[in-house]
Amino acid sequence: MSGTIELVMAPAGAGKTSALLDLYAVSLRQARSSLQLGTALWLAPNLRETFQICQRLSQRLGGVLVEPQVLTFEDFAKQILERTAQPVTPLAPGQQRTLLRNIVRRLRDAAELRHFGPIADSAGFLDLVQSFIAELKRAETWPDDLARACAERGASARDRELTRIYSEYQRVLLEQRWFDAEGRFWWARESLRNEAWDAFPCLELVVVDGFDDFNQIQYEILGHLAERAGRLVLSLPGEPGERRADLFAKSRRVPEQLARHARVVDWQGPGATLSVEQRPAGLRKISSDLFGNVRETPRQASAEGLEIVAVAGQRGEVQWLAAKIKQLLLAGEDPGDIVVVFRDVADYADLISQVFPAAGLPLDLDWSPSLQEAPVLRALLKLLALELADWPYDQLQDVLRSPFLPFLAAPSGEWKISGTLGALRRLQVGEDRVRILDSLAREEEQGAREGFRRQASVALEVLRSLDDRLQPLRQRHTLKQWGIELRKLGSQLQFLRWGGDDSPDVEHWKRLLESIFAAAKVDTLPGEASRILDLTAFVRELTDLLRRQEQSPPSALAGGIRVLSASEVRNLDVPWLFFAGLNEQSFPRRRSDDCLYGEVERRQLNDSGLQLGHQSLRTQEEMLLFYRVCTRATRGLTLLYPAVSPEGSPLTCSPYVTAVRDLFEPQAALQGLESELDPVPSLQRILGASDLRVRGMYEALEGKPGLLALAADHPLTRKSIVRTLQAADLNTLRFHTPGFTPADGQLAQPANQRWLAKLFPQSRQFSATHLEQYGGCPFRFFLERVLRIEPLPAIEFATDHGERGSLIHSAFAELHQRDLEDGEPPANPPQGEELARRFAEIIRRRITEQPQADRLREALAEVEIELLTEWGEEYGRQWDKHIERCRATFSEVPQPVLFEKAFGESVDPEGPSSGGGAADVVRLGKPGCEVRLGGRIDRIDRGRLGDQSVFFVVDYKSGSKKSLSRADVALGTNLQLPLYVLAVQEHGLAGEGAQVAQAAFWYLKEGGFTPGLKAPRQRGSKTGLDLLGAEEWNEAREDLGRVVPRIVDGMRQGEFPVYNRDDHCMTYCPHRLVCRVAQVRALDDRLQKTFVLLPDSDAVAPP
Repeated sequence: MSGTIELVMAPAGAGKTSALLDLYAVSLRQARSSLQLGTALWLAPNLRETFQICQRLSQRLGGVLVEPQVLTFEDFAKQILERTAQPVTPLAPGQQRTLLRNIVRRLRDAAELRHFGPIADSAGFLDLVQSFIAELKRAETWPDDLARACAERGASARDRELTRIYSEYQRVLLEQRWFDAEGRFWWARESLRNEAWDAFPCLELVVVDGFDDFNQIQYEILGHLAERAGRLVLSLPGEPGERRADLFAKSRRVPEQLARHARVVDWQGPGATLSVEQRPAGLRKISSDLFGNVRETPRQASAEGLEIVAVAGQRGEVQWLAAKIKQLLLAGEDPGDIVVVFRDVADYADLISQVFPAAGLPLDLDWSPSLQEAPVLRALLKLLALELADWPYDQLQDVLRSPFLPFLAAPSGEWKISGTLGALRRLQVGEDRVRILDSLAREEEQGAREGFRRQASVALEVLRSLDDRLQPLRQRHTLKQWGIELRKLGSQLQFLRWGGDDSPDVEHWKRLLESIFAAAKVDTLPGEASRILDLTAFVRELTDLLRRQEQSPPSALAGGIRVLSASEVRNLDVPWLFFAGLNEQSFPRRRSDDCLYGEVERRQLNDSGLQLGHQSLRTQEEMLLFYRVCTRATRGLTLLYPAVSPEGSPLTCSPYVTAVRDLFEPQAALQGLESELDPVPSLQRILGASDLRVRGMYEALEGKPGLLALAADHPLTRKSIVRTLQAADLNTLRFHTPGFTPADGQLAQPANQRWLAKLFPQSRQFSATHLEQYGGCPFRFFLERVLRIEPLPAIEFATDHGERGSLIHSAFAELHQRDLEDGEPPANPPQGEELARRFAEIIRRRITEQPQADRLREALAEVEIELLTEWGEEYGRQWDKHIERCRATFSEVPQPVLFEKAFGESVDPEGPSSGGGAADVVRLGKPGCEVRLGGRIDRIDRGRLGDQSVFFVVDYKSGSKKSLSRADVALGTNLQLPLYVLAVQEHGLAGEGAQVAQAAFWYLKEGGFTPGLKAPRQRGSKTGLDLLGAEEWNEAREDLGRVVPRIVDGMRQGEFPVYNRDDHCMTYCPHRLVCRVAQVRALDDRLQKTFVLLPDSDAVAPP
């Protein structure tokens, strides 16, 4: 090659680009006047710079710009190939990934990857290999070169396998005449070697500006351009001498490489002597002295144009930026003159997207999430994951409620979905598609209730519809066939029903299909059998495909504030530049070994002729990148870093920021610390409606309502201010008003009162369970009994404690009923061992006669039988002990005579009731406003104490033992037993004149017969059997007569305060996430947030 390259080398800010723009504008003007377009070419490193170069050229040419030919190197190569006769085809990123994956898979299957075999299928390994191949190709290192270099240092299995992968990959590309991103330059160079200049037939001037260095193929292309064009001018950052050799080491190697392909001379032309542009003193100091020898560089007193700020956290950084930029805009600065730079925009993109628009700042964010994050494709991946996992409940719920499945969103769709999920929970089928459908079909035919059968029918309709559509996913397909099946699936499920043609979802869906079909073109090479994938393999490849592709970037807002990554800004001219995120981890970015070759190995390979990157080169690159970004500011530069990590630990700034600070005297006062953690923004930091509302409310509470009134008048903030004032009213009621208020569960509105009157009419019958729940926690009663909000049942196999309780109660009733003769108990009570044996028989019969859905449930039924049999054995021991105690006290041992005895109306129409049906209701309270009570008594034992007929009321408990006493009656938490005793007495259920001896809970797991209305132990009693005296019962009955009407009155009056005497209630309550009882307990006692049913009772002392 015999071309000439004119080299412009000067530090940043010296005016290189401006001088070249003047030269280029003259060439364009001459070409336009002579009607010879296409004679000039400008090569820039990225699209951002091409846009700015065109804008600056347009200003120089009076706004008229015709075919300026300002291109990136990639676009230049692309145009060469588009006009060449070379029959080559570019590979899209997804195609390249598919090809490389298949090559690795074939080599692994052929046992050629013994070293990498265990990880050959992983996406991480493909990332490493793809990156390594790209690095080799940029340096034009071919497989043979790699093999030779590895052999010189003693090739290992790793070396041979990497070389084999690279060799096979390159072989396929050449045979199929495909090219990847690096291969584009190779083919372009080959075209230029063959004089294929159709795309640029008459070049007279070529300008190459903004680069730091080039790869090997680009050097050769520059040599061809220099030979072809009349003139080629190339600029580089640098300076004469060795003062900052490390900083410019990367660019200073370029002239030597260029000299191998062209003659290199100094810049010849107008403005050959460049001078530093007029910038503030601080920015000129950075340009001239940053990264020089500190001991030889005098410090400067003025840091004009420079500011260094530390902020508490990443969010604090972004909020500080928004406030500072807003001040600039209010001062009249153009948004297009402001650029925010991060090392990698992705680290801050979410925060920027939230804070800047909320502050009303026009935003041009240079970032796009991966295609995998597109909502419609996330929904698709969830659907595929559902099928892979065999329909687990949580994933099935996500899919059914997805907005991208409108085939379920008919007017009846929501209740169908709710019914489907409810049926699955009730049947406890949380996974296994076949078992789910079979269980629902069985329930539809054999369900115990009509409502259950209808619900199962609806669930079957929904899930069979989904099952039919997912049927093709259970087959194996080629990659192309998988694309076809997904297209059908999207159509059948109406994934895009709600999106118009311009919807992002439509675009993302199209790109998905395009990516699959494009990858399918390279999935099978000529002569090979088509590769067949099951769903697992396809999802793995699809996920990898989507992860590596970005969504289409949002349309740039003209004149918006640009937010860029550092690599995109290094050659732009920016009046106001904010360089943020500069903590110790961002610059220099310490790249760890790439897991293929470590630092020492890379240097050894370089000694054998390769050109691999290593730590010292990367350090030089990092320094130059930081320098290039900092020197782009022309009026103001702000370096910003977070002083605190997201975890709260302290962070230090980048050592490069320290290097900038060391250029100036300490009194330059360029260091600031913004560590304010106050959530109330200052007047200078009000960014948007949210900040205005917070600040306005703060000042209003201080007696200055002007700002809040201003916000209330503005249409953008009026609604939020109204809601804020409503929240303030709510907090006043909750935290500053004595007693319980409407904000604490007191329903005082007339509409609520009318609703409660219908819910709790005078004719309503109450049970002890409802009354005790109110007495224990009125707010929980409100949620569950008034609003009907109950925790969802467990979807996984779990014990149904309600069903178990019903089984136990009916089994005990049958157990003791066998001993009765004409309603009378036997003279001698049965032995506990005999009761245990009979109980085991009853339990086994009752459980086994219920059909089980599958073997798993059969096994669980056996476990349940074993558990309840053990309880029966324990009951037998408890029975013997109880009878022994009774014999020592009673003249006739009390024995069971009535079981499951109901009183009241419609307690449980389907439940058994011994003794001739249900008795009448129990009435408490004053005439005219009586409370009607009903219930079911587990067991009534009858015996004699001397000549007096006595009875026990017994209630079975399968849970843990609780300590209850007569005093708990007044608290409303122990009402069941006294209510049952009252029913027995009023209706003579134990016989005329029978007196209560005790009301007890029978704890089956521990404790056995346990008095629930404890009384002082009888003097001289050796048995320890507590009996309830007449005085204690009369007191309990009196408390019962007062507390029950009070509870019902509280229900009817809407008193549901957030109050619970159990300090540990939040550990087990299913509503703990919505209950405020912890807040109430923390309030000052003077607010009297205490709920007492009977203030005059002795049992109301606070817990």
